[in-house]
Amino acid sequence: MNQTDSKHVLAIFVGALSTLCVETCPENFFQLPDSLCCMRCPEGMFVAKNCSRGPEVHFGVHCDKCRRCEEIGQITVSNCTLFSDTQCDIGQLSQLTLYGCSLVVVAVFMLAVIMAVFFFIRIRKSGESDESSEGEPCKRRRDSLKKILI
Repeated sequence: MNQTDSKHVLAIFVGALSTLCVETCPENFFQLPDSLCCMRCPEGMFVAKNCSRGPEVHFGVHCDKCRRCEEIGQITVSNCTLFSDTQCDIGQLSQLTLYGCSLVVVAVFMLAVIMAVFFFIRIRKSGESDESSEGEPCKRRRDSLKKILI
């Protein structure tokens, strides 16, 4: 074997060895494709921006709090993961709330209309005059009270 062949064999051996010795990150860290290890976000948070390596500086992970769909009146479509926030949707929960709310509004409106009709009928009837009380709208009531008191 000549010297060039020996160098090729050595290069193949070093290449194979480096692929077998994959660098792994410590616990509570994750590894980026460029072998940079970034710290995981705490429970209830997700990675909004990965860590990065500058010329002489190492920038940390930026974590954001996971959204809670129930707090904004929505349902959870997918849970918060290491790299994505919770996905929420209006869904059936809000539709039921809106539907129930619209029923209440319709019922209150109908009740108001019925009360208004009865109110106007009563006013109209009290404004009618019989022949004995022409000119005096309250005469009929006074006559009724006199009969009761006598």
